[in-house]
Amino acid sequence: MGGYSSKLIKRKCQWSLTFFGYWKRSAYSASQFVSGHWDNTVMRRNLVVLLTLVLLSSSLPSISYASSNGEALIWSASPIRPSINLGNSYSHIDASKKLKWYVWDLENKYFLSNRQPFSIRFAKEIKITDKNANCTSVPISIRRELSEKDILDTSNQTYIEFFQIDIGFNKTITPTQITARPIIYNINPSNWKGKSQEEIIAYLPICKDSIGKSIADLVGNEITINFRITYSTNVGEDLMNIEPKCTNVLEGKCMFYSGISRIFGVKFIQSDLNLESLKYAYQETIDKEKDYLQAKPCDVPYTSHDQQSNSNIMLKDNNALCESSQRNLDFLNSEISRASKLLQSTPSPTPTKVAVAKKILITCVKGKITKKVSGTNPKCPKGYKIKA
Repeated sequence: MGGYSSKLIKRKCQWSLTFFGYWKRSAYSASQFVSGHWDNTVMRRNLVVLLTLVLLSSSLPSISYASSNGEALIWSASPIRPSINLGNSYSHIDASKKLKWYVWDLENKYFLSNRQPFSIRFAKEIKITDKNANCTSVPISIRRELSEKDILDTSNQTYIEFFQIDIGFNKTITPTQITARPIIYNINPSNWKGKSQEEIIAYLPICKDSIGKSIADLVGNEITINFRITYSTNVGEDLMNIEPKCTNVLEGKCMFYSGISRIFGVKFIQSDLNLESLKYAYQETIDKEKDYLQAKPCDVPYTSHDQQSNSNIMLKDNNALCESSQRNLDFLNSEISRASKLLQSTPSPTPTKVAVAKKILITCVKGKITKKVSGTNPKCPKGYKIKA
């Protein structure tokens, strides 16, 4: 192609950069973008300039971010599992044509059948290790329910988008307002590349450029994290209009999303780990998990009311629920155990012994008058002499 027609010139490309350097593009009409004809060389040169300007002006974490990750003191007591929204009117077969990992198999693929690709746990109390840094972070634990093949599929990507955070909790903000904000971070296939394990730890960057506050100002304050699960896939024209309908179409990609999840009460402190606070934060959930597992709901049928038939039926929970409950119980207990060992291995400071000066008693005389004087360095009053 030697040049671009005036129709093509009216297509403007808007680029945005995520934290991991993953570029995505959306095109829309903008006749003010350019006029005339550009050849490929000019187009590439201007694109390089544009990308450079975007990179320099973006609020990316500073170099100091690498050494200023927040330290997770207390995690959320249970993980959450947002569901991809496919609407109400669709067949499971048609849904699997668009959502490639979707399968209706409650027995063996319980969470995928409920369109829940991730279990996500956030640090809820975080120690700021360097309040003078440009950035700190919120540790996040992500467990994938997808296979390694599905999580690495770049043609049909399942990822997590994090939008700009709130200081405190804003009750009046709407999901539409949140999704109009910049995406500050995402968990995409590149995060899982070379990692065969099902769970990873990531760090959501919190930088003063994006929150309008210094990191020191975060101490003692809470933030709200806003995120959603996103799925994008390539589909042909024959599938584009069948149910479930794409929530959105971007660059020919069929997009599906979960609802916006809001994690509030994430607190920043400068104190050290406190075992009693940790136990208090976890104990209620530990008791609930124990009670649930002791009832053996995945082995022994129990009575449940069925709304459709308006009658009581006998059922058993899926094994995935009991396995998840056991994992959560193990995690909470291991955190308490780890904290106990950590605090026990930290030596208490040895009190410094202060030498107490010894008092001396002397006898002073002046003629027939005698006086006794005591102290660490006693001296006779004027006119008196020490008695030999």
